[in-house]
Amino acid sequence: GMFLEASLGIFVLFSIILGVGLTSRLKTALKFSWLCKISQIVDKVIQIWCHRPMYMIQALSWSAVNWLIASAQIWLFFLAMGTEITLLTVISLFPLTVFITLLPITPGGIGVRESAFVVFFLPYAELHSSLVASLGYYICNIGLTGLLGVLFINSHMKNEADGNLLGILKGGNR
Repeated sequence: GMFLEASLGIFVLFSIILGVGLTSRLKTALKFSWLCKISQIVDKVIQIWCHRPMYMIQALSWSAVNWLIASAQIWLFFLAMGTEITLLTVISLFPLTVFITLLPITPGGIGVRESAFVVFFLPYAELHSSLVASLGYYICNIGLTGLLGVLFINSHMKNEADGNLLGILKGGNR
């Protein structure tokens, strides 16, 4: 509990420092060009949101819709496994699993998402249901969208001089 709160607090504090114009001292102290670029982008976004709050409301609304759809998807995976869990429980716990997944705990985050699902949903679901929900979410949101992206690129490259992407991946049209 405290580790999560401390990590979140450090992240929020760093974001605030970047957002309120204190970045000039931080930029000169750290001398990271990528940090300067990120801080400039964050500065511009905050300025836009301050001058046009409707943009922030729209961004937050789309973000909320995205979280609700992802949570409903996971809830449906749990229901498909015969687990009786409320949508509100999934909406409450799913963002925690995403946050834990972002922490660099293992190389490439291998197994972190599955472990987080098991730990957070253990009071509400059996181990296998949590693993299936986690893997189903991953396959649908990463695997299928990646496959759709490859098919989209392939369909748009058919008329290109270099040939299509699937042909290049198979070793042809070099």
